[in-house]
Amino acid sequence: MIRQSIETGRAETRRGPESGDTMVRGTRRSAVWAVLACVASACGSETPTGPPSVAAVVVSPSPASVRVGELIVLSATAEDQGGNRLTGRAVTWTSVNAAVASVASGVVSGISEGTTNVSAVVDGTPGTVTVTVTPAGVSTVDVRPVVAQVLLGATIQMTATPRSASGTPLTGRAISWASSDLAIATVSPTGLVTGVAGGDVTITATVEQQLGSGDLGVLDPTAPRITAITPYPLIEGGTGTLVGVNFGATPGGNVVTVDGISATVTAGDGTSVTFTVPTTGCRPHRSVPVRVTAGGKSGTLAHPVRPAVFTQVGVGEQFILGGPGAPCLQFDGAPSFESYLVGVQSVSENAASLSAVQVVSRTGLSSGGSTAGSPTATPAPSAAPATPVTLETLPVLQAHARRHTEARGGEADLLRSGALDFQAAAAGALQSAIPPNASVGQRFTVRVPSHYPGSCTQFTTIQAELRLITPRGQWLVDVASLAGGYTNADLQSIADDFQGDVAPALEPMFGTIPDTDNNPRIAFVVSERVNQEGWLSYPSLYDYLPTSQCAASNEGDYLYLATPGTGSFSSAFLLEVMGYSLSHDFTHVIQNRAVIGGGTRAPAWIEEGQAALGEETFAHRLTSRAPRQNYGQNVMFATIGQIQPFSMVGGLAYYFGFLDSTSPKITGAPEQCTWLDPQDGGPASSGPCPAPGPSSGAWAFLRWLTDHYGSVLGGDGILQRGLIDASGPGFDRVESLVGVPIETLLARFAASLYVDDRITLADATLGFPSWNLLEFDQAVFAAGRLTPRTRGFATYTDTGSVRGASTLYYTVGGSGRPATAIEITGPSGAPLSAGVQVWIVRLQ
Repeated sequence: MIRQSIETGRAETRRGPESGDTMVRGTRRSAVWAVLACVASACGSETPTGPPSVAAVVVSPSPASVRVGELIVLSATAEDQGGNRLTGRAVTWTSVNAAVASVASGVVSGISEGTTNVSAVVDGTPGTVTVTVTPAGVSTVDVRPVVAQVLLGATIQMTATPRSASGTPLTGRAISWASSDLAIATVSPTGLVTGVAGGDVTITATVEQQLGSGDLGVLDPTAPRITAITPYPLIEGGTGTLVGVNFGATPGGNVVTVDGISATVTAGDGTSVTFTVPTTGCRPHRSVPVRVTAGGKSGTLAHPVRPAVFTQVGVGEQFILGGPGAPCLQFDGAPSFESYLVGVQSVSENAASLSAVQVVSRTGLSSGGSTAGSPTATPAPSAAPATPVTLETLPVLQAHARRHTEARGGEADLLRSGALDFQAAAAGALQSAIPPNASVGQRFTVRVPSHYPGSCTQFTTIQAELRLITPRGQWLVDVASLAGGYTNADLQSIADDFQGDVAPALEPMFGTIPDTDNNPRIAFVVSERVNQEGWLSYPSLYDYLPTSQCAASNEGDYLYLATPGTGSFSSAFLLEVMGYSLSHDFTHVIQNRAVIGGGTRAPAWIEEGQAALGEETFAHRLTSRAPRQNYGQNVMFATIGQIQPFSMVGGLAYYFGFLDSTSPKITGAPEQCTWLDPQDGGPASSGPCPAPGPSSGAWAFLRWLTDHYGSVLGGDGILQRGLIDASGPGFDRVESLVGVPIETLLARFAASLYVDDRITLADATLGFPSWNLLEFDQAVFAAGRLTPRTRGFATYTDTGSVRGASTLYYTVGGSGRPATAIEITGPSGAPLSAGVQVWIVRLQ
């Protein structure tokens, strides 16, 4: 008997599994898709056969084009003689002319203008693509001086340096100059400025539609003139002093501005003015105009000003800025390479919550030419990951997840209505349709309630024969399913799985079920009606109600199972999957104790996350494994027969944006997706990511939370049972049990999904102890990886949206960094929503 199996909730077979054409319907989230597909090159049996030889290597895109200073990712696919994709092969990348374009792990970096060939070699067979490197585009125009003064009739030479997005100076570009007021100053085509009349003017340089400017003051000899400013630089919130001539004789006779923002003057006379440096918003360390006005005339001098503090975070550490308002990351100029992971995260427990955000990066004083992070810092992906997920499969998966969510959501709606009365169940006073003293061979009238759409009036009445009695179960079979159904040995095998592995694995974690009917056994009812509804197994909340209140009830603890037969799954297949199906559904049965006892049901994301955790716990027991072992792709993507025991790990690929092996990454993943359940916030969307992404995300949060805090509380089961038995919203339950603010927990978890095993962590809570997520990233298709937006220390404006509990990720890095300020706001600079926070982790 193959006991390693996968939990699956709803199922339909177009042809029996023996025919090799099984289409499964109605997943219990993370499980069914694993029967259908894998997202990693490691997919396959635990004892693979010898590999076929490589006949060709296809490199794409072909041809390829990249600008100087920018990156493009190539992929290489090895094929056999029949054109079939070969997976798990190492790829060696080379560039004919690395001075034009270099390549590392398929990531091509444009070095200089020209053309070169880039090759990918797999098992000695090459594939080649032509890469054209085009001139870098102009991102910013650096005008110097930023602020200057010139006497009437005198001249000053201004310069303009166009730079790429990485901050590299660009040469050979046409520059157009302009003055904002020709009555005050004129400017020549070469940038030579002449003072015409007293006043202030802005000189602008335009290069390829990008603008840069400097401020110029034309001095009147009788106007105030600043000759020195201290300290160097000015510090926002600190004290500054101007030295010069023609100032006002008293403090009130002088008006001082710093970058156009008024400063408070605290002392002053004709040659000296003391003031408090104003805060200027999220602006970098930079040179700004400092202006003093006295007697209606002004004088200006450029001087650097810096923020009061810079963002300081060590490698492998996290700093949480929080929200709302306008969180600001401040970096001073630095010559060495540094890189950071930045998260803009919703902390709302509402799947319908979608917060618009804007990220603005501004640069100031430079420490030299800035370059983007080295592509070799990114771990190498697998040569050709395999994902046999078809376009036919995806709608099925999405429909399954929706139906399961809706079925549980329908029960939740009934609970919220207050129409259900579980007092009899709580008192153990239900009168089960199967008495405790029933004997093998007896037949009973049993109702099979509809799981979806469910109600107390939707059920099918059957005659069921008691075929097997075990310490934990009474196993009944619909008499209409006796022919061609389970043999007694089959039922004994399923019963052994439940009694020997499912219940012993789950009860220490989630607790026990209450005795609602004075019967220590659960009634397992096998009926073709379960198949007809399209499920493998399910429980029904209606069974905990007296029949006087709910006609569909059997009054007791019941689970309904599919039966083998014509047009349905074979016995062999059901034996393979049923243990996982029961592990998922028995978790839900355990969770029901909260409402039976008069408490409140946990939010659906907790219930579904725990159900996937139940599948994982069952898989650990069957495969003699345990949590917190940092398993890699050989475990997370291993298959046993038709089963991926740890499919909930691979399901993260769908949360990160995977659709199928031929489609690009889903736009807006994962930040516009969510691992919360729409039913928790009313009718809503989980975002653009398909099943089983949301439930795998919920599992991942509970797995991470349990790994780090279960032992702190005295055991994993204390945490999981506490989540079931507590009351209130899910985030409140977590926070009260763990004793750590939910904002901190969400920030640590979100960071762990990317930084786990990539860097040495100074904060262990940023890791994912049970699973090696770096190996996950290396194994799956590019569309299934958590891929942050990549930015340098440069000037840019980005926009995005984050859904409840999800994160917009950035990697920001480079060497020769100019002073940089990164401000995160709402749309058009409005304050950030109260439900959004910002955090940062230093990677290097």
